[in-house]
Amino acid sequence: MGESLAYFQLSFVPVYRRKQISDKLLDLFERSRVNSFCIYEIYGLYDIMIRAWVPKDIGGTAFTKLLQDELQDMGCTRALPFFVGDSALHWCWWDGTEKKAINPTDQNVDALSLPWMHKAETDKAVTVDAVAKHLITEADSNNKGVKFFVVVPPPMLGVVPAIEMENVIRQNLLNMLVIGQGITETSMYLGSGFAWILIKGRVPFESYDLIDELVQRVNDLGVQGHYIRTYTYLAAGSKEPFTTERETAGASSSKRGFSFLSRQEADLTKEYPLEDMLNGIESDQFEVKASLKLHVDRFLNESKHPKQFEERFAIEGVLRAAVGFLNSQGGVVIIGAIERRRYESLRQKEGEILAGSPVHGDWIVSGVNWEYAHTKNLDGYLLLLADLIKDHIGGDASALVTIQPVSYKDRDVIVLKVPRGSNWYYLNKSEFYVRRSGSTISLEGRERESYQRTSRS
Repeated sequence: MGESLAYFQLSFVPVYRRKQISDKLLDLFERSRVNSFCIYEIYGLYDIMIRAWVPKDIGGTAFTKLLQDELQDMGCTRALPFFVGDSALHWCWWDGTEKKAINPTDQNVDALSLPWMHKAETDKAVTVDAVAKHLITEADSNNKGVKFFVVVPPPMLGVVPAIEMENVIRQNLLNMLVIGQGITETSMYLGSGFAWILIKGRVPFESYDLIDELVQRVNDLGVQGHYIRTYTYLAAGSKEPFTTERETAGASSSKRGFSFLSRQEADLTKEYPLEDMLNGIESDQFEVKASLKLHVDRFLNESKHPKQFEERFAIEGVLRAAVGFLNSQGGVVIIGAIERRRYESLRQKEGEILAGSPVHGDWIVSGVNWEYAHTKNLDGYLLLLADLIKDHIGGDASALVTIQPVSYKDRDVIVLKVPRGSNWYYLNKSEFYVRRSGSTISLEGRERESYQRTSRS
């Protein structure tokens, strides 16, 4: 079945009951078959950072809900996930002498089993074989120091950067970590959730200032006008069960992508070609919008083609659908396609704006380029969309939702990936929506209360 790597930040109010919380976590891990995990007490806004290999048949989103339910009576106010999609650098699989990754092969990873891993802990011959295959690495018990986490949120409030920019940022960070003198156990992960990039490492006690040096270098890193900043957390160095590394039982490859959603939810970790997505019909997990703020019908049908931009179009369209997905099973919103049956006559009419537009299935791929008259360019459009999500749904939502531009036959199309939320989300702090029968519907009063009480039980 396999496992997925995830991190979780937990905060507790008004008091922090260390013993009861650790007991509940260990019990939940056992019941959920989470055999490989680390628990860190940390300094900062959050009390605990968890690293866990979550069984894929449970899924990261469902496990987040299990954490919230398990710790609710302990005063857990936040349980924010980070789902690892790519392990750019993992200290167990890095050769410091050769300065290169030594990932285990897929064949060796697929052959792993828990009994074999447990045997490797006591049988010297099996241990030697596992080390040779890069399946385990012996930890240095003398490696003392301060363990730290550097969280790099998504650039531009959740906008996924262009591939070229992401590669440059990623390479700069890798170079910074690989050549960093004095920093050990260095790892860097890319994914979605409370971070875009998560950096983990350890420095000797006497070299505490190396953390500040690294953080400042990351904060100063700018690429093509896009800047990233950080949030830093220090592990408290607490005793058992905190900070104890239990990673030898993990049976997932660090070099492959991880599926973090359960089978009942939209698989937002996969990259589907736009054509494949447009082959589907609008459903509980798929919605298509013509634009963000442009009144498309007036623009296409009236002779003077007025470009009327209003924020209410975004609120009643894309943002409402996003809230519905967050409160249901997650989904995808495509912006930049219109129904072929409604506008095909305009597409076939010479001289019309839609003339010659590409089609796929039931959709005319019109793109969002029309709206650049309002946003100037694609970057402005992405920033506008990110701001609208933050302003009308909330900062937590903007950290979960990813915005991905896709080029299709000279048209810019936006793919908005919305996971199932770990909390309940409201549009403009008051309007509650869910997805049903391929539509976004409003729930109020007792109907909303009943839905919230029963839908995730």
